[in-house]
Amino acid sequence: MTATRAHPEFYGLRGVVHLWFPLVAPIAAWTVHILYISSIARFTCTEPTTTWTIHAVTAATLAVCGVAMLLAWRVTKGSAAEHEDEVEDDVVGRHLFLGRLALVIGAINVIVIILEELYAIGFHPVRCV
Repeated sequence: MTATRAHPEFYGLRGVVHLWFPLVAPIAAWTVHILYISSIARFTCTEPTTTWTIHAVTAATLAVCGVAMLLAWRVTKGSAAEHEDEVEDDVVGRHLFLGRLALVIGAINVIVIILEELYAIGFHPVRCV
């Protein structure tokens, strides 16, 4: 069992960005989104002109999730090209796992953010009446 060394971009500060940003950023983006929507909900009933801010925060959090998923795809693509034996426990295999996990986390958070936006579009005006 030989441990292959992954790309140097996965070490140091760049490694934090390339490996951990895709794992943590979608969760943080969803947290910001749900907290903002819940905190501004009553205010949008009294000031309907502020509803656009919900859509702006949704776009920003979806952009963060998109960047995180793009980085996760790069990690997965680069690690899968080097990793020939999935049974072997090495650095490249761990990076492949983290990349795939980040893709799943990002996809789940994108779905949740979109569902929250649909709620803001569809059901929120009914509740203010």
